[in-house]
Amino acid sequence: MLMVDSFEDYADLHGVDADSIRAAAEDPRHDSAALQSLASELGEDEASVVEDIEGAIVEGTRVNPREARVIALDLAQKGEYAVGLLLQFAAEVEEFDGEVEELNSQLLGDTMDMWRAEHNGTPTSEPLDDPRSYDEIKGSIKAQLMPLYRAAVEQLDTAAETVATSFEQGATDANVKRLILDGYIPLAQASLWSQLTFTDHERERALANGAETTARAMLNDLIDAGLVDEEVEEDDRYFQWLMNAAEGGTDYGTILDIVRDHEIQPSSFDVLSDLEEIVDRDGKSYFLLPDDISGDDARQAVIMTYIYNAGTDYGSATDDTGTENDFDETSYSSDEIQRIIDRQEANSWSYDDDVDFVHRNGGRMVTTPNGILMGAGGNSAQGWFSWQGGTAWGDIFMVNIDNPDDEADMLRQIVESGVKPDNEGHEFGGPDGPGGPGDPGALDLDRLLHHEERHAQQWAEKGYGAFIREYAWEQISGGNETEEEAGLSDGGYH
Repeated sequence: MLMVDSFEDYADLHGVDADSIRAAAEDPRHDSAALQSLASELGEDEASVVEDIEGAIVEGTRVNPREARVIALDLAQKGEYAVGLLLQFAAEVEEFDGEVEELNSQLLGDTMDMWRAEHNGTPTSEPLDDPRSYDEIKGSIKAQLMPLYRAAVEQLDTAAETVATSFEQGATDANVKRLILDGYIPLAQASLWSQLTFTDHERERALANGAETTARAMLNDLIDAGLVDEEVEEDDRYFQWLMNAAEGGTDYGTILDIVRDHEIQPSSFDVLSDLEEIVDRDGKSYFLLPDDISGDDARQAVIMTYIYNAGTDYGSATDDTGTENDFDETSYSSDEIQRIIDRQEANSWSYDDDVDFVHRNGGRMVTTPNGILMGAGGNSAQGWFSWQGGTAWGDIFMVNIDNPDDEADMLRQIVESGVKPDNEGHEFGGPDGPGGPGDPGALDLDRLLHHEERHAQQWAEKGYGAFIREYAWEQISGGNETEEEAGLSDGGYH
């Protein structure tokens, strides 16, 4: 039996961990008892906040029952502020536990290395005649690491004092704004403090820092509403989807509509589980399809990629010429998801027949945040179906790049660079190289995919035969209506 203990984390020291703090802070407005239970463990300062909240309800209602809205707002502010501070403290606890975990890992690793050296010898040493016991060695190593542990404890104590002081100060504008910017109060809740203002940079910071907090709140609300039937871990794609939505500023009402209308469950993202994820320069996810995927699975992967990304980056896309986008960005919504699903159904031949055709002829494809497929490469038979910079066939946009050495790698490079090179570009270079921002043939990928998605919608609305007839007539007559409707600048026509 080992006699020398490891360093203690927060749960060992105080009987509560970061997850229990967050769990108790999930919704104090509906369950103040949970907050009070946790607060009593964290100290009298935290507990006093709950008493303040309860006192505001009782006293305010007794004195002036008609001012229910004012009372409710005051309660909401105090509750949200208390939650924000508890979440801040939970993050500090989590950081402390992480440092302790690293110290314990080092303690065990160094102890084992030293024990082996003294007992069994190493390639560079002989066993000692009088080796120390395992516990003796561990005690020595622990003593050496103790200053680091004490420093971590001191840092946590300082954080606890800061939180306690903030509780005592109350929800001042400065305290509230700090919690919002640091992500402990969701930006959406800033409306509780109508006097607060935020610059665009501050809003971006708040959205990025508060994504995890907002995602947790969304998930808890969905669970409470009975709309999530499966267990969700924070490394699941379902939770990451909520994170993506939070980072993009999607509100809970939109997520609620999407989950209800389209029955989105954690298992809905299973179709993406075994696919290679490729992330672009803006953090959006594309997924490489295996060459033996069925048309139905490809269709499902496409719509789930759109849902997963919680919108596109078309609205913020720019190019080196400063050209304006041809259209305003369409908001991420349940209705937009339904439009894409309806378009997929109208272009079902893209999945039923053409997914297999592209793969059978050596091409590869990725799903895109725009809700279409993008492909590249293939043999000469495939090449007949991709002209100029590329060609959209229903829901599939085939990039026209001649004979890439590796179709999958070409798609990776296109996605990661955020541009499509001209059809002579076989590899991506620096700023002035093929596919780089200095390449005059390169097109911003967000804008190009928006252009091609509009072509996909044209295929759906006109039908296979009518689209081909109309487009062929435009080429003969010199018209260009189809490209104009899809956006000439976005498509790289000027």
